[in-house]
Amino acid sequence: MTPPNGSADGSSLLYSTFLGGSPAFDRGLGIAVDSSGNAYVNGAAESANFPTTAGAYQVTLKGSRDAFVTKLNPSGSALVYSTYLGGSALDTAFGIAVDSGGNAYVAGSTFATSTPPPLTPNDFPTTPGAFQQSAARMATMLLLPNSIPVALPWCIPPFWAAEPWTPPLPSL
Repeated sequence: MTPPNGSADGSSLLYSTFLGGSPAFDRGLGIAVDSSGNAYVNGAAESANFPTTAGAYQVTLKGSRDAFVTKLNPSGSALVYSTYLGGSALDTAFGIAVDSGGNAYVAGSTFATSTPPPLTPNDFPTTPGAFQQSAARMATMLLLPNSIPVALPWCIPPFWAAEPWTPPLPSL
């Protein structure tokens, strides 16, 4: 995809910006662009001053590392929305996709708050009626509406296990 006002051969930048706080290690791990040129970035934030927007779902760091979801305007000059997403554990967003309605779908991980087993339940936010509302171990999915995320329409931690999980082998 060639961004508006960018070059197809990579000889010029549409924009380049920093996104994060200090002095901790924040990292972007996923990016998607909608048809209007808005960039959706997600990853992991360890800084207590990661940039969030007014009215965002979560404006403060709750654990030592929380996932983040940020939407930048097409010129990269302003945040449309930016929020932490996490509980008291280590939370990371690894991938993001955007549908034609501007809804962001995020995949990531959240870990239990204590080890070794027995693991204590995680306080990662889930929504009423979610497929699984108990502690997640490996992955989390989320939908953010095409607006400032002030609530989670749905959030699902797919599974949790105190013991390592091995997928079953297919029968031959």
